[in-house]
Amino acid sequence: MLDGVKHGRGILVVPSLHNPSLLNTYEAQFEVDYPVRGRILSNTRYYQALDIYKGDLDMNYQRHGNEEFFCLLGGYKYEGSFLNDRLMGQGSLTNYNGDRYEGQFVNGCLSQGTCYYQSNGMYVGGLHIADRHGLGKMHYSDGSSWEGNWNRNQKQGRGTLTQADGSIQKGVWNDDRPVGIHQYSWVNHVVLKEIDYGN
Repeated sequence: MLDGVKHGRGILVVPSLHNPSLLNTYEAQFEVDYPVRGRILSNTRYYQALDIYKGDLDMNYQRHGNEEFFCLLGGYKYEGSFLNDRLMGQGSLTNYNGDRYEGQFVNGCLSQGTCYYQSNGMYVGGLHIADRHGLGKMHYSDGSSWEGNWNRNQKQGRGTLTQADGSIQKGVWNDDRPVGIHQYSWVNHVVLKEIDYGN
């Protein structure tokens, strides 16, 4: 304390602004009554840690800057930018199962980037939260790929499926299944056959 205000290294325990049933513990460097850098531990009233943030803080005691966040309850780690307590800007989120998401975060959600899946390849393109959404390309672990429009992890609209052997299937998908006429060709794009999948 300096002249009655928090100043220097210290610990402050207060109810969370977002959820009064939680306690936030600030282990931080304080300047003129406000934390500027340190750790936030969000706890239950029984002091079981739910998440940990290490980095810069703003005058409203919110996460702000380019740092690290561990969500113990959700099972993920985030490294990147925060703005007004939200994931915002360039960042990388690693899930408990090893899946990794890298890219542009907007209001706490990944909107565009690259996803590395432990079990099934890599995706590059539009996202909604952690779902493939919008234009993008999925590279499967068997060597095949699908490029086109996605709707919440489902192939939706016009797209191209390329098999590991180089053969190509072009057409429209609806809820992850082919519909209408699809063209099949080799790498040289000479059409070999067409199949009508109906509605």
